[in-house]
Amino acid sequence: MNESSAAVKNRIDNGLFLLNHLAAVPGIRLPLIYPQSSICFNRFPVIFDDIKKIKLVQEALDMNGIEASRMYYKPLHKMFDLGYKSGDFSNAEYFAEHVLTLPVHPLMSDKDIARLIKVIKGCL
Repeated sequence: MNESSAAVKNRIDNGLFLLNHLAAVPGIRLPLIYPQSSICFNRFPVIFDDIKKIKLVQEALDMNGIEASRMYYKPLHKMFDLGYKSGDFSNAEYFAEHVLTLPVHPLMSDKDIARLIKVIKGCL
């Protein structure tokens, strides 16, 4: 296995680990991975039912040395004047308001991932 494929495998392993250990946490929704899918995580998206919890979790992760990001503060149709109004793409608006993405890169150690999970569970 070359360095590039090892990094991809590490991202997949980290993402699946998060998926398995956050699956039963109330108040969040995780990606659905279908058995026939090929996956590779760039970041790991988590949708929070309560948008107030996003800032709390993000700040707690930051205090623990783990960078989480909002990625989409606004959906595309609100970034530019495209003639659309609020509510025209309600799912995109909901996603932009409720998503936080977590790191899964190869520099995230097992200890980092475990700390990330503990912080999220502790905030919810």
